[in-house]
Amino acid sequence: ESIHTEAKDAQTVTVGTNCGHAVFVEYGTGPKGDPSVPHTTKKSWRYQDAEGSWHTSHGQPPQPFMRTAFAENKDKAVDAVKESIKEDVNHLK
Repeated sequence: ESIHTEAKDAQTVTVGTNCGHAVFVEYGTGPKGDPSVPHTTKKSWRYQDAEGSWHTSHGQPPQPFMRTAFAENKDKAVDAVKESIKEDVNHLK
């Protein structure tokens, strides 16, 4: 699974991905990518595939999945935090 969570401490949870290419999918590449991201400054580049063939890329548009997942689930995250705090307070009574 590419999207994972990690509890840093009682107040902090990190959501991220362990896929090295995720940033390129999320923000795009080259002239088609998000211009605020430094990796998108080249107009084109050449690369050799596993079979030895050469290709020229002119970039790919952003295909956000992390930002989309956050936007779709932020209300659930807030509710989960509220519920956790409520449980902690009830344990103190």
